[in-house]
Amino acid sequence: MCHGGADVPVVDFDQPREWRAPRHLHQQVDAAQHLESLRVALGRLDPGLFVRLERLTGGPPQLRIILYGFGALSEIIYYLPGRGAGEGGHYGWAWGEVITSVLEPSKAATQILRALNVRGRHV
Repeated sequence: MCHGGADVPVVDFDQPREWRAPRHLHQQVDAAQHLESLRVALGRLDPGLFVRLERLTGGPPQLRIILYGFGALSEIIYYLPGRGAGEGGHYGWAWGEVITSVLEPSKAATQILRALNVRGRHV
């Protein structure tokens, strides 16, 4: 029976410990908040557009834009975290191309609708 050694940390379960969520969970919460801001901005520009925030098991949150006029074609938008400390994240297409900073959800919504040219109303 091993009682801890140089390579095995000993944990005293009788002592209360502060629980901290792993960093990846914080990133998923941030991602969901930013994607929700984008969902609201898209809804303001095109109230008839169907957009939903999805949280798939084991994967990052994603924003699905469903284009019913095109045979239920859909596009996925992700939150792309910043690369360095203090750098904010970005909205990005499913293939990884950056749309714009998460600090500008209205600008991102305009760019997305322009790229999708939804029902020919957005230029």
